[in-house]
Amino acid sequence: MAIALGLLAAILWGVADFLARFSARGLGPWRSSFYGQFPGFVIFSACLLLIPAMRLPALHAPPLYWWLALLAAGGSTLSGFAMVRGLIAGALSLVVPVVASYGAVSTALAVLTGEHLSGPAALGIALTVLGIAITAMRRGPKIADATHGTAGIGWAILAAGGYGTTLWLQGRYVMPHMGPVAPLWIGSLCSLAVTLAITQARRHSLSLPPLKLLPFTWGYGTLTAFAYLSMALGLTTGKVAIVAVLSSLCSTITAVLGFVLLKERLARRQWAGIALILVGVALINLR
Repeated sequence: MAIALGLLAAILWGVADFLARFSARGLGPWRSSFYGQFPGFVIFSACLLLIPAMRLPALHAPPLYWWLALLAAGGSTLSGFAMVRGLIAGALSLVVPVVASYGAVSTALAVLTGEHLSGPAALGIALTVLGIAITAMRRGPKIADATHGTAGIGWAILAAGGYGTTLWLQGRYVMPHMGPVAPLWIGSLCSLAVTLAITQARRHSLSLPPLKLLPFTWGYGTLTAFAYLSMALGLTTGKVAIVAVLSSLCSTITAVLGFVLLKERLARRQWAGIALILVGVALINLR
């Protein structure tokens, strides 16, 4: 079940990122992000209101886990900000693979805190992480200035570390006590508040998106929400390392969609990365 939910989260995120490309180009990153977060907030709120089994664990959870949920929400929001700063400052071909390594961070923390991995599963995770990094790399312009060439890497490392740590924190401590939905609701509310504060401080427009862009904006927001739900349900199985790595396949899914639908070319190294991922997933599935 953990493998299926992790892969489902990756597929949903991959399609969502594909749609987000069109939304961000039309609205800009902050306006697109703000309106794209509303579907998730509505979905998570509806789950808590309409499904007692989703809200009761959170209502009975000790205050410590609410504080940990807030800490994870803040960390995830700051990681998103760091990723945006990295993409603005550095080359896509350098920043994206580094951010995509967040699954390796979660895996390392999960193993250090007692999660057991079989030999084939550990090897599969290693090959999958390597494949994700290779597939996420894109050919960029040659950069003569070595200092400029590494611009944004610090932000990318911060984003990967933050995403990986918060995912581990939620899967290892928060969701087993609060259930899968309440931490997502807290994270969505926190992200909306921070995005609103940033856009107001920078005087960015938050006017409603035009009708032609709403399917892309709300489409990627809805798919992202269900991706988070899939990942959260996967984390409740206790297989944090496996779910974290498989969910980070989203960058590969987006690359494949670009190849199929937009006729974007994939470099040989990206095909090699996809092959490594397939071998890695097969090894993870071995019992």
